[in-house]
Amino acid sequence: MKRIKTIFLVAILVISTTYVLGVAAESVFMNNQQKIEYNDIDNTPIFFTEITFTIMINDGCGCNPIEGVSVSAFGGAGNDQNVTDINGKCILLLEINSEYTVSITHDEYIPVLFDFVVIDEQFFVFQMTLKDESVHSLTPVLNHNTILTIR
Repeated sequence: MKRIKTIFLVAILVISTTYVLGVAAESVFMNNQQKIEYNDIDNTPIFFTEITFTIMINDGCGCNPIEGVSVSAFGGAGNDQNVTDINGKCILLLEINSEYTVSITHDEYIPVLFDFVVIDEQFFVFQMTLKDESVHSLTPVLNHNTILTIR
């Protein structure tokens, strides 16, 4: 009879231990699943937006678009580059909340290099200066009507 009680107690102890280990394992598993979900949230997809550049020559209302100007941006999640079309426009796809260095070049015009942070869809208008002109000026017009003149 004593032997049966001992076997019964050992069986209860084994079952209890198995149950406790199972509950603990489930808790660890659930905790790891939550960590995986949090990591997935931290690795959310990077958001990009279109940045439009319009490149012109001349001042005021007499501006003419320049075709074939190379516009390149370096930084953020990578690089993007494009060439202006017949209307002097090109679009770059850049990462939001990232800083980029933009290079605007053409054989006949003074090159432009500037830094900016992508906030949202932005529009830039540049009035380029021919290399043989004596005054070196550039006027980018930002989408929030701020004019920056570099001389």
